[in-house]
Amino acid sequence: MTKSTDAPNTSSARPISFLNAQRQVEVIGTGRGRFDDIYHRLLTVSWRRFIALCLGAYVVINAAFALIYALDWRGVASMRPWSVFDAFFFSVQTFGTIGYGVM
Repeated sequence: MTKSTDAPNTSSARPISFLNAQRQVEVIGTGRGRFDDIYHRLLTVSWRRFIALCLGAYVVINAAFALIYALDWRGVASMRPWSVFDAFFFSVQTFGTIGYGVM
């Protein structure tokens, strides 16, 4: 006794040719904002722009900390009062973990 199934016969189906087919994909639900995929943007940006972005971020971060250090100029030994240049130098040393003894 054989059991018959009512499964459709798929052997007559045409194979899909991906070389000649023109498929269109519609992406739904993704935003087109500026900061949607920062990682992908950094991977696809040119080398010059990537290096400029890294240097710019480095300078901005150190400048922000330099302003904080300059506000409390007594917190850093041997720093001239209100000297943003000394505070920036101290911030670069701290950020780079260079190690410092006396300013």
